[in-house]
Amino acid sequence: MLDAAHKEVLFTRSGTIMTKAVEAQVDAARKRVLGEIARLDLWQAVVELDVNGFTVIPPEKVGPPEFAKALRDALLEVSAEVSGVVPDAEGGSTHKDILSRHGQVELIEPLVHRRRIFQEALVNEAAMALVTYMLGESCGLIANSGQIKGPGEHYLPLHSDAGLTFGAGPFTLTPHTCNAVWVLSDYNAENGATCMVPGSHKYCRHPTEAEVNDLSYYQPLEIKAGSILVWHGNTWHGAVPRKAPGLRLGIIQYFGRANHNRGSLRHLFNEDDIASLPPRFSKVIGIPGQRLEDHAPAALFSEFG
Repeated sequence: MLDAAHKEVLFTRSGTIMTKAVEAQVDAARKRVLGEIARLDLWQAVVELDVNGFTVIPPEKVGPPEFAKALRDALLEVSAEVSGVVPDAEGGSTHKDILSRHGQVELIEPLVHRRRIFQEALVNEAAMALVTYMLGESCGLIANSGQIKGPGEHYLPLHSDAGLTFGAGPFTLTPHTCNAVWVLSDYNAENGATCMVPGSHKYCRHPTEAEVNDLSYYQPLEIKAGSILVWHGNTWHGAVPRKAPGLRLGIIQYFGRANHNRGSLRHLFNEDDIASLPPRFSKVIGIPGQRLEDHAPAALFSEFG
């Protein structure tokens, strides 16, 4: 049909009225996002995200091993600064049976402003390519935290992070949130690894009480230190207790689409800080109070915008 006011042909996609100009923006965003996936050779990861609801970016695709080691050391340093206790990295005695709202872990949040290396880690190009594939170019950081887990007896109950934005559900299959987690120590059953339920993102709901208490769902992942674990916001996940001495270390980066809460961490940085970092950092860290209508039209109409 013809829009007499704008002299443009209008059409609908997914129930939304669009113009040719917006369609051009949508196509351009799609090409940029998929082009980055191709450039970084992440097609297998994309398939795993779509089919299983999670994927692991291996260390060789993440970056130099020296960076991951420096990131691990920085997390341990910050833990000592915050708690006043130097972490027992070998035995884990300092973190035995610690409990927080994220389960049996020391939770350090926000983390991203405490060291320059945390800011660089946030915009790792492989991780951001997959986050952008799921949430679009206008996505932003919702939360960022360090987690340190020692020996103990506690499981992290099975859950879906989508509940943080959708509440009781049901959820949409299109992801509205996702996680990109820096794995800074080897993950396995003895080390208290994260567990994922493959394909559970397609259920678009929380696990039931019976499912939460069914230990057959708790299959620990085996992941090498220096990897990044990425998952769809719907995907059911939990963790088993750590039985081995030492510490499990990771950095949780939780992202959302443009219409979800974001920008609450921007105040931690001045403009000089932001200008010295890659351009993507400014967009990801968000703008406090940003309104949905402030985004380009493609952000509203396209999964990649």
